[in-house]
Amino acid sequence: MKNETELLGALLIKTTELTDRRISSFIDSADIPESEKALFEEIKTALENPSLGAEQIRTLVSKFDTDANSLSSARAVLFVLSRLGRGVDESASWLGMSAYCVYRCLPFVYAALRCRMLVKAKRFDYSRWEKKTAAVFGDAAGEITAREKEEKKCCESAVQNRIDTAFSRAVQIIEFLHEVPDLYPLFERFAASGGCLSYAPFGISRSDMRTAMKHAKDVQGGTGILRLLSDFGRLNEAVKEIL
Repeated sequence: MKNETELLGALLIKTTELTDRRISSFIDSADIPESEKALFEEIKTALENPSLGAEQIRTLVSKFDTDANSLSSARAVLFVLSRLGRGVDESASWLGMSAYCVYRCLPFVYAALRCRMLVKAKRFDYSRWEKKTAAVFGDAAGEITAREKEEKKCCESAVQNRIDTAFSRAVQIIEFLHEVPDLYPLFERFAASGGCLSYAPFGISRSDMRTAMKHAKDVQGGTGILRLLSDFGRLNEAVKEIL
């Protein structure tokens, strides 16, 4: 990692991924390693220092390895963009931009949980979803649709189960959301160092970015921020607001 932009981009994507994994753990009843929880607390403490140095950032990002077999919400967004032929790479600017879009969805998760309105899963039209998946993912669609047939994450009963689980654990999730560090100062520092928070300079249209945000759930591992918002019927609202 040669410069501050790369370091900040790496810290932002990893902090967003840690947040995504913790939210998934509440819904999917998955265990989070104690080392990962400790790292989250370490990052929170480190971010209390507005002049967080490069060496400390480098140490933090080295302590968490991304699971290549379980895409986070932010990396899933980049995967969709890559399938749309948008020249995505693993550079700090791409990672930071995607992390920024997903991070901005957190208030919508919070609002949905606080609202406590009765939410019923919508009927899943597999044929329609399959056609959309083919249009978005091209030759990768076959693997995605085959996995859905096996795991049935989109079926009405599975969605309703995640909704019910989220509301049954709403207090815990909300308490966790209060613990998520304020990353906006770090995003501002990232942008000031040469990073990019907007999709437009990458040559991405608003339409394509919305498509990526809406279809990321189809390839991400676990429930995650974007799938949970989709289950609640709030993803379109979130995407429209932040983009």
